[in-house]
Amino acid sequence: MTSQFVSDYSIIHSILSNLHGHLSTRNNVITQFPQLSSSDEILQLSSTAMTAHLEVLSLMDDYKEAIASIEDKINDMEDGAKKEEEQRIFSSMETSTDGSTNLPVSLPLLAKLTAKQETKYDRAFEAATNRVSMLSRLPQKQPSTSTPSIQPVPDHSSALTYLPQAFVPLPPMRIEPFDGSNITLWSSFHSQFQSIIGSRSELSPLEKLNYLRSLLKGDALKLVQSIPIRDDLYSHTLDRLKVAYDRSNHSTALLYQKLMGMKPKSSRIEDQLNCVRDMINLVYHLDDSKNLDSLPLIEQLASRVNPSFVRKIWKLNPKSMTDALTYIDKELREELECRAVESAFHPNQITSIHSNPDSNSEQYIRPPNEKSHDSPKCDYCGSTHQSINCSKYKTSDERTNRISQIRVCRKCLQPNHNYNECIAKCGKCKGTHHNSICKSTTPPTHSNNTLIQAAAIVTNPWPQTRMHTATGVIRNPIHGTARDATVFLDTGSQISMISRSLSDKLKLEPIEMRVVSIAGITGYSDPQVADVVQYDLMTSSGAHKVEAIVQDTLGIPSMAVEALPSSDIQFIKDESIFIPPSKLTSHTVSPEILLGLDITHTLTKNTESIRLPSGLDFLYSQLGPIIIGSKPFHSIETPDDQAERDEKLDKAFKSIFSGEPNSEYEDSDAEYEYDGDHYPSLHYYPP
Repeated sequence: MTSQFVSDYSIIHSILSNLHGHLSTRNNVITQFPQLSSSDEILQLSSTAMTAHLEVLSLMDDYKEAIASIEDKINDMEDGAKKEEEQRIFSSMETSTDGSTNLPVSLPLLAKLTAKQETKYDRAFEAATNRVSMLSRLPQKQPSTSTPSIQPVPDHSSALTYLPQAFVPLPPMRIEPFDGSNITLWSSFHSQFQSIIGSRSELSPLEKLNYLRSLLKGDALKLVQSIPIRDDLYSHTLDRLKVAYDRSNHSTALLYQKLMGMKPKSSRIEDQLNCVRDMINLVYHLDDSKNLDSLPLIEQLASRVNPSFVRKIWKLNPKSMTDALTYIDKELREELECRAVESAFHPNQITSIHSNPDSNSEQYIRPPNEKSHDSPKCDYCGSTHQSINCSKYKTSDERTNRISQIRVCRKCLQPNHNYNECIAKCGKCKGTHHNSICKSTTPPTHSNNTLIQAAAIVTNPWPQTRMHTATGVIRNPIHGTARDATVFLDTGSQISMISRSLSDKLKLEPIEMRVVSIAGITGYSDPQVADVVQYDLMTSSGAHKVEAIVQDTLGIPSMAVEALPSSDIQFIKDESIFIPPSKLTSHTVSPEILLGLDITHTLTKNTESIRLPSGLDFLYSQLGPIIIGSKPFHSIETPDDQAERDEKLDKAFKSIFSGEPNSEYEDSDAEYEYDGDHYPSLHYYPP
């Protein structure tokens, strides 16, 4: 039975015929390689073989499409009997051999045949190259034209100049192909191609073009694939690639972006070392790396590798980014080598700064903030409980030995810093050790010398008590991202704090790490290493730089705030005081920022305070209006109290309008307007 896809099978036969011709050309080149004696002959034959190879690749692509087309047409047939017959014909055709070319029809067998020929060609080319190289090292014989009667004394010094030079055969240079997916690699590819092939005058433009096309893949090859392979189109093809990929400004921007986004995959020293080496390689790719040589930028990259390098880089003050990264590479490499030596002499000792108790095969450095945010992690055994409650290492001696094994600080149980520089002390006896190994039975005492005093907030503030809170705009100083956040101004805290959730939303990067122990009304916390971030606090006087430690929770609960009494609201209206409407009604505040004493004093100094009728105080800070104070039951005005207050105000107004002096008030004709950016100044001074 004749197939209804005769025309498709004819296309396959035609492709096989063309393919046979180009495969024969490469076979002829392979057979001629052993007879070659010069590099020029090798280059000439290689050019012919390369042209045939490109045609073979193109024909193989066409062959795959033709086979797939027949399969699709057979699968789309609806008549079951005809479909089965066509499948039988197709299967029979695949297992056969083309009669005129003797090539296998099966696509896998054909691909295997072309791959085998390519391997055979590579071996023949390498053998011919080595043969020509050996021939070039043989001394050249010079025939003698006369025989002298007297033999002169030989000059051995001059004879040395005629000794043949010993040439060391070099391995063939490889050029990495370019596929166009990453334009930052174009500069390197173009430089290699020009140095190895483009600059060789003995190669014709056609040969250079063949080499160029053989090194292109993917989108880069598609870009120039439609350009004919001719001697006069080599420069045109190269220029076409330059227009598409030689964009130095765009490449530089991509490289800068990639460099600033690099960080180690984990805290293991091996990953830190790999990250630094990737950074060094990327710096070399930049055409002008002088813009990277500023010390703040160098310190920023160093902190991404490990924050401990920031101080070292600052002391080193390197001249360039390359010098700084090379220094970090050296430090990390020496650390790995030292650990390898220690492991050789102490095979049973854990050589990592902190080892995973569940697996001794993998060594890693645990960063100070690697503890789970959801549950504590024991520094001795790795389980989810406080270190002081460890049941595996119960006694102080057992824990001290464990500290020596895992090589962490005895004061804070944190790795990767100097014990003598650690400021942490025992929370029980104030000794220079961690409280989990303290042998003292003395109850803990609180001291501001060792603990950082933080906010002392009652867990359930009285609804009629307004705390020192305001709404502020917090901005990332690098990216410019800004968010509104509730700010708690704490005059009793030595430090400023920010919630981890807000820090993550603003994408604030740690600038350093500090060992802190926070004390409050509920007690004190164990010393811990906390990230320190910097943000801009936007105020009416401009942006204030604030450094704050990052905490999972600030220890300040959400606070319910009742609405202002009508008497306070009326007083505010009468005095033309602007307060956002949200401050007047009942609401709930959940602070995400805690400002310490220093910044709180800066924001509230020289501010005016007004006593409201209910007993609350109104003050205007650089963050805006704040209403604070408590309103106990006995201070809430009754109607009789209101009447008495109105009577006193009437007397005061009569005194003012009668022209009698009254030093309790200052008259002003100024109008109070709020333009959305600045708040009005106040001219009311309470008695």
